[in-house]
Amino acid sequence: MLMRLLKRVLIALIVLIIIILIVVIVKYREKLAKFPEFVDTPPVKVVAHDQHIVLFALGDSGSGWMTQSDVAEAMEERCKKQKPDALLLLGDVVYPDGTETLDDPRWDEFIFDMYGSECLQDLPIFPTLGNHDYNGNPWIWKEADTINPRWWFPHRHYQVLFEDLLALYAIDTLSPIFIHMAVPALKDRLTPWSIAFGHHPLISESKGSGRHKGGGLAGIFISRAICDHVDTFLSGHAHHMEHIDIDNCQADQFISGAGGMTLQPLEENPEHHFGASVYGFLEIEVEPETMALRFISVDNSILYEHHKRK
Repeated sequence: MLMRLLKRVLIALIVLIIIILIVVIVKYREKLAKFPEFVDTPPVKVVAHDQHIVLFALGDSGSGWMTQSDVAEAMEERCKKQKPDALLLLGDVVYPDGTETLDDPRWDEFIFDMYGSECLQDLPIFPTLGNHDYNGNPWIWKEADTINPRWWFPHRHYQVLFEDLLALYAIDTLSPIFIHMAVPALKDRLTPWSIAFGHHPLISESKGSGRHKGGGLAGIFISRAICDHVDTFLSGHAHHMEHIDIDNCQADQFISGAGGMTLQPLEENPEHHFGASVYGFLEIEVEPETMALRFISVDNSILYEHHKRK
């Protein structure tokens, strides 16, 4: 009698799990249906000054809280010392539910005014979609340049070329299956340096669950697309700063997810190069022979610096 009851409970659990999986898959497909799967878009081209490029990168910024303002102020101060060429937003730029229309005031409050101070105000902005951005209407991102010309978002996957020095590859990590079809140049080494950036990490020591730690089926697709083709992968989603190697991958992982939302703790791991649960942003400085990556805190101190050489 007991065995029969246990068998029925087990069957019921299996059925429940299958139903939950079906619901999750359906909801996921509904999200992705908001945006065409892929389009082969021509690269955005930016003039590189004297073979020297500086980028600021941060994710999980769109809280609208004082913490986001503190990071933005730190970026402004750093900008006055070393003017960057562009700002990379690594997803979740408007919490908690993204944007639905172009007249949403949060476009200005969380993005254009937030990063519109004297030094930052003329920087082009290259964003990538995060999971919270998908709660709104991601298609509207393609039209946001009509309200502010700083915004560059031709599609969910796209390429930016800084002349013959650096190639940037923006990746929608919620839909990584057709990356190469959308950005075929990713397979070719067009420039001495190349960086891919997306929202979800490939690996992380975050104490959060799920994709905060990276991995999973999506991680497999992303790894296959970028690991043999770029020098570094940038992401957010995990709300901290971290530099860690990716197994069997020539690219390493820089997580800059401390742009304004609630911070998350990290596991203690002596094998990762750096990890800190503090607010701040990532600075990338690229020259023909070197690439320097620096985590900078809200007090404008350099928390960590790493150099790559050709």
